Order: sequence, then C-alpha cells, then structure tokens
Amino acid sequence: MNHPLKRIGHLLLLAAVPATFLASCGGDDDPDPVTPAPDQGQVQAVHVAPYNKVKIDLLVDDQKAADADYGRATGYKAANSGNRVLKVKATTTQADVVPAITQTIEKDKRYTLYVYNPTASTVGTLITTDDQTAPAAGKANVRFVNAGFGAGNVTLTYQGTGATPIVSNLAYGAASQQPTTVDARAYTLEAREAAGLGNTLKSKAVTFESGKIYTVVLRGRNSLAVPTDEQLELDVITNN
Repeated sequence: MNHPLKRIGHLLLLAAVPATFLASCGGDDDPDPVTPAPDQGQVQAVHVAPYNKVKIDLLVDDQKAADADYGRATGYKAANSGNRVLKVKATTTQADVVPAITQTIEKDKRYTLYVYNPTASTVGTLITTDDQTAPAAGKANVRFVNAGFGAGNVTLTYQGTGATPIVSNLAYGAASQQPTTVDARAYTLEAREAAGLGNTLKSKAVTFESGKIYTVVLRGRNSLAVPTDEQLELDVITNN
C-alpha cells in the first residue's frame, strides 16, 4: 500500500526536474563572443644605406616586426590599419637609425620603407605604396627605385634592338610613381646614367614572370674604390 506522503514527495521531485533542466541550459554556458580580427595591411623595410651597413630592426608600434642586413629586404609583415609608428633601429645597439615615422596603413595595402643615405653622413627613408594591381596575362609590372649613391639621375632599360626605357631619368632617392608594364620574359637590365653619354652603371640578367609585380632597386656607391658589397648592384624584389 502506497503511503500518501510518499506520493506527494514523488510529485514534488518530478515538478523540480524541469526547473533544474532549464537552469542547466542558462546563459552561463554560452560561448564568449568572438572579437573580429582587425583590418590589416603589410609593411616591409629594404636596407640600401651603404654608409650604414649595420643590421637593422623594423619596429611597428614598438614591436619588432623583422630585421634585415644591408642589401636585403625584410619581406612584408602584417600591420594593423590606422596610424602606425615605424622605427628602424640598429639590431645590436638598438640605437635609432632614423627618426620614428608615423605612417597610415590602409586595409589590404602594402608599403615599403627604404633606408638609404641622402648624404654620406645622413640616413633617410623613402616610403612607397606598392601597387598590387595584377598585370594582364603574359605581362609583368615593374617599378624602379634609384638608391645608387653618386649615380645621379638614372634610366632603367634593357639590352636589345629597339629597347624602350622602362623608367627614364629617375632622380636619386626617388621611386617611379607608376609601375611600367612589360612582356613577361628574360631580360638583361641596364641602369644607365641619364645624362651625358648614358654610360651603363650596372647590368643584370632577370626573368619577369607573367602576373608578377617587381621593384628593381639600384643600390650601392658609384665608385670603384669601395668594398665589393658597396659597389653598385641591381636588386629585384617581388611584390606579390
């Protein structure tokens, strides 16, 4: 025989089950909201200052992004969009190589900071926004940067009958404003003096691939009486 008090206890227990179940499904177990990733661009440094050949660190908002020896590029590194403080320091001593620079970084854009010598006793910077517009099939885009100390204005061209200059009469410490579209193929590039007889300063065999974007950099010192690593050189940087 069932006792009436026992039946009442069972009913109370069953009534409590839904409340317990609802409590276990409450908001306390909901996952935390996901913070969206910040918009970002990319920045790199290129070390072409022959009078200051120390290894350099590139810092973005006081955080080291990358380093580079003389004649090298750091490669692109992510940087949050907005006004970013860029610093270049000597790797060993952490002394400032150039004053801090505030640069606006836009979403999905790429920037290059060139460290070069405006004079033999000073270090300066040149910052470019690197056009990422893809060239047509069978073509490549080429930008030229003249960081050849003592070379004066320079024309970048190539060997061959009927060769048309890629960039003409570019001043020292400057970059061509717009990329030049060329056929994707092998070339022997020549950096020539823009004035006088147009003597060839440096030549280099390269192959430009279809769909690629390049920056050609003349660096070094226009003198024979310099160490080998300070002589004029043509570097080719791939930007995509």
